[in-house]
This record gives sequence, structure tokens and C-alpha cells, in this order.
Amino acid sequence: MRVTRLRAAAITAMVILTLSTGEGSGAMQAVVDIGEKEQNLFLPNAAEEMAKYHKKHGEYPKQWHLLGFDFSFTPYRTDDPEVYPKKEYGDRWRPRDCQYTYVIKEAGKEHFLIQALNKDDRAEWEIRDGQEKPKKVEDKATPKK
Repeated sequence: MRVTRLRAAAITAMVILTLSTGEGSGAMQAVVDIGEKEQNLFLPNAAEEMAKYHKKHGEYPKQWHLLGFDFSFTPYRTDDPEVYPKKEYGDRWRPRDCQYTYVIKEAGKEHFLIQALNKDDRAEWEIRDGQEKPKKVEDKATPKK
């Protein structure tokens, strides 16, 4: 039985733990209200999966499909589209019902950087190797006078 782990304490939204029965589309879903914001769930879990991949392969993956990582911000079945990243998504993935597109900006033997991009394709949040929590990206735009 596989459980998608979420490293978060309680605050405001709905998160789904998918319990796979190993029978393909015969998957159960458990809904847990732990009240956490999307980026605070996705990014730490993605970082954890990146670390596992690095430990096994000696480098960080440059594409989402290599992680075998699933995510949705609403209830789902394991055979629903967009719950798992497809190979053609490459380094950009917007999981089902998420407000952010997640991009693997850097990945190599020593470091990785994942960013959460808003609808305008601007980074709002990021996480790097060694970080436990996402960091808000400072807007580097020129201040208006």
C-alpha cells in the first residue's frame, strides 16, 4: 500500500492522501483537512522526492516524470489525468486543480531549484536542496516612482 506523504501541520485547505490498492484503477482516496496552502504542500514533498532520486542516482532529475510523484489539490483517483506528470511536460508541471505551475529550474549533481510560477509565469515561491520550507521569491521588478 502506497501513501503519498504530506509534511504539513494543520491550517486551511483540503489535501488528499491516495492509498493505492495496487490494482491499477482500483484506488481509494482518503480526504484529510489539514488546511495548508498549495505551495507549502507541493514544494516540500517535491524536494523530498528529489532527495530520494539524488540518493539513488547521484544527481537530481531535470524532468518531473522521473520522480514517480503524484499530486492534486482536490480529491482524485489514481487514474485521473494530470495527477502524475507526463514525459512530454518535461520540467514544467501544473498538477490538477493547482494555481501554480511548478518548474524544475536547476537540477544537477549537487543542487536543484524548483519554482512555483503564477498565471503570469512569474516565480512566487521556490525551494532548493537542503531547504525544508518554501521561500517567497522577492519581486525584482523596478519600483514605480
